[in-house]
Amino acid sequence: MTASAGPALSLRGVSKRFGGLAALSELALDIPLGEIHGLIGPNGAGKTTAINIATGFYAPDEGSVWMFDREVTRLPPDERAGLGFARTFQSSRVFGNLDVRTNLAIAVEQRRRCEGAGRGARDVHTEVDALLDAGGLREYAGEPGRLLPYGRQKQLEIVRATAFARSVLLLDEPAAGLSDTEIEAVLAHVLAHRGRLAILIVEHNMDVVMSTCDRVTVIDAGRWIATGTPDEVQRDAGVVAAYLGA
Repeated sequence: MTASAGPALSLRGVSKRFGGLAALSELALDIPLGEIHGLIGPNGAGKTTAINIATGFYAPDEGSVWMFDREVTRLPPDERAGLGFARTFQSSRVFGNLDVRTNLAIAVEQRRRCEGAGRGARDVHTEVDALLDAGGLREYAGEPGRLLPYGRQKQLEIVRATAFARSVLLLDEPAAGLSDTEIEAVLAHVLAHRGRLAILIVEHNMDVVMSTCDRVTVIDAGRWIATGTPDEVQRDAGVVAAYLGA
């Protein structure tokens, strides 16, 4: 699958209800390779629901999910991961009893297996070393994931996701709970991968969204309000009324 086959990730008219609550209503979203796309909105707007549908944790009530020219709406999360999806969560999820190096080695080995590459222990070791340095995790390489400070756990989860992703990376509030220095390190690592991935970021930190994203989609109560460049959405009257404030 290549960029010429269409957007790396598309949500087409996606709706999702939980009982009587409409979490998403006909959401449409296209993200090509090489783009960092922000998804913002008030609490309860449906942002994490959109990620859960994109990655197969939820099935939409209406609409479809596409990866390039292939519909993946009914594929389970593990099969989507095999096609190149990777994601993070609002609360960090690392392999707590495994050290940082092993956390990353698992991601690299799984990606190489999906690519059809051999296990190549030396190649995996070399790549993990590079990830430790690029992600600012070298000094924690031998530490179990559960013993890392919270900010470092989130860094590990994000670096691990970029190590596994082959086409689509979805980040759910990557800056939440991080210091300014940690946010800067995380964003630098994500930006280093923008050329080879389609990246969707759900984030409440507007400085992160406006300084990082190529385009931004705004939703409120599950409904689309606007899509455009960061400057365009900041000037949109509907966005100002629903989210950014007058």
